[in-house]
Amino acid sequence: MAYSSSLRQQCTPRNKSFMTMPDRSMSPEIEEGSTLVLDDCTALCGDGIYAFGYAGAGHIARLQNCIDGTVKILLADSSQTHHGRRVQPGDLDIYGRITFAWRKI
Repeated sequence: MAYSSSLRQQCTPRNKSFMTMPDRSMSPEIEEGSTLVLDDCTALCGDGIYAFGYAGAGHIARLQNCIDGTVKILLADSSQTHHGRRVQPGDLDIYGRITFAWRKI
């Protein structure tokens, strides 16, 4: 898949931030209290785990591009794996992509 130059610019990490996983929504993949490295980006740049805003709240979840142009929000919980919520890409405010997690011991 070829990305346009503007999307490539939005997907090029300029800054890294650290944050703490606030809840168990991604457990067991990412445990509550784990330290996360967040690459600054403002667009969905392929499937992955992102920090994003949706419906007035902040979230950390796996985002997956779908063939029909929607984005599927998936939680780590196996019961949610195939039944994630599908949303329009414009409904998401992407804060960054999670690139590394240190598990809390």
